[in-house]
Formats: sequence, C-alpha cells, structure tokens
Amino acid sequence: MVKVGWCCTYVPLELIEAVGFEPVRVIPSGQSKDEAILDPNFCPYVKSILGSLEKMDIRSLILVNSCDGMRRLYDAVRVFLPQFSPYLLDVPKREDEGAILYFSEGLKNLYVWLNETLGGEGGLEALRSVIAKWNRRREALREALGKGVKKGELLRLLKKGTFEVEEVKRLRPSGDLKEGILVTGSLLEADGVIDIIEEAGFEVVFLDVCSGIRSPSFVPEDVDPFRALASAYLSKPPCARMKLPNRKEFFKATLELVKGVIVYTPKFCDQYLHDLLALRKLCAERGLPLLHLETDYSHAVSEAIRTRVMAFLERWL
Repeated sequence: MVKVGWCCTYVPLELIEAVGFEPVRVIPSGQSKDEAILDPNFCPYVKSILGSLEKMDIRSLILVNSCDGMRRLYDAVRVFLPQFSPYLLDVPKREDEGAILYFSEGLKNLYVWLNETLGGEGGLEALRSVIAKWNRRREALREALGKGVKKGELLRLLKKGTFEVEEVKRLRPSGDLKEGILVTGSLLEADGVIDIIEEAGFEVVFLDVCSGIRSPSFVPEDVDPFRALASAYLSKPPCARMKLPNRKEFFKATLELVKGVIVYTPKFCDQYLHDLLALRKLCAERGLPLLHLETDYSHAVSEAIRTRVMAFLERWL
C-alpha cells in the first residue's frame, strides 16, 4: 500500500485513506538533524524530518503552511528530494464562510492530486465512507475521554496518526488522580513527560499539543464532503498558528478546569513563543503556575526535564 506522510493536524486524513493510501504520521527519532541545507538556528523538528526523510518508507509528504519552518521544509524537499512528491496545503487562519469555501476548494485540489499524481483510486462515495469510519473512531475517543484514560497511553496512540476503535477501548483508566494540569504547546515527541505527571498522581486534563487531541469531534456525513471537512477542521481546537483571539478563548475555557499549566515547545518556534506570552498573562490573571519546557526535539526525557517537572508539581501543586 502507498504510504503518505503528514505532519499537521489540519491535513484531513480522510482524503488519504479514501484514495486507498495509508497516512503515516511523520515523527522522526530526532537522531538525524539536517545541518547542511537548513540554518542551524532552525526548528529542530523540521531539521529532523529533512535529516530522516530518505530513510522513511513513504511515497509523498503533505505539508501545511503552518509556519515559515514548514514552508522552508517544503522548498527543501521540492528541490533536493523531489522523489517524495511534496504537497503544500494552504490552510486559512479564519473559520468564516469565505475561509470554509477557500479551504474546501483546497481540499478538492488535494484529493485530485492524490488520485491523478500519486495514482489513488477514490471517488465521492469512498470519501463519504471514510468520513463515517473516522466519525466512529472519534466517537470512541470521546467516550474514552469521558470515562478518563491514561493520557500517556493516549498520546502514544495518537502519535501513530491513525487508530482503530478497538485500540481506544484498550486504553487503561486514569484512576483517582489529583489536581488537573493543562499540557500545551507544539509537537510533544517525548511522551514520557505525560507519564511523569501521571505517575506523580496528577491528571492531564487536556493534551493541547500537535500530537494530542486536536482533531474535529464530528464531520457531517449528509452534505458535500469537502465542505464538511473544511468546516470541521477549521473549527477544531485551534493551534498557535490560528487567530490569537480564538486561541485565547480556548485557553480561557480550559484554564477554568486546571490548577497549573505546562508548556512544551521546541527551540526557535516563533508561533508557540508568541502563544506563550498570551498564556502567561492569562495564567497570571488567574493565579495559575506555569512551567515552560523548551527542548531540542528528543524522544527521551532528560534528567533536567524530569527534575523541573517534578519540582514544579511539588512546589506549586
């Protein structure tokens, strides 16, 4: 089966599956970082993708204009590794009617490209069928979250990119935990951070990270599938590249449910450093403690990170 890589949660995986391909979440190990093509002072996640791409078993790479780093990654792959057939999906920052129409046309173009350029075989009925399948997956995920599951296990499942209903049902319950924590930021490659929080007896209320719970809750099945996908994906929990007022409203609602915040970002991530300024102010207004962890993209949890997380939990909570 043809495998198609993706990096951003604004890429509708329904489109990839509907043409008969397998979507593959691109989360490299971090051991190989490109230092020749990209500037050293650059997003370590992007450098890891470029440094590891030739070892990946994927036919193509779908990217989103989420930040300048991803746009430069698209340029680098297009010029130096064209065999991976990169595609750049333009995602609006708004969610009004004009944005929905624009994004739906972009999704149509992506679907045509998957069929005509990569040799996919998917029509409208196939797309509707896959949308229904993903709705069943998301319903199982909502039920599991309502009952309370271990977020470390959930993060490892979500990092795979796709999952089945049976896998969600196998997630273990979180048990009786202490005060709630909001974990927010960019891609959380080191899922051990969540394990540390839960092992200390604290509940991660929301995994607001690029590898966490940032997907639509439901995609309508009885309307034009491209418009339905466009509307659902633009209205899902926003990330830092979307409009700041929407992001602030999301934070205000979430902060009512927690006693502390942990922000996890890679170095040189302008989007989330800007996000951090707004979040610090909101936390200060509410008297909530905040811990910022900035890393160089590594799946391993360093002793320094472990110590800071444990000290934060013990000192403030």
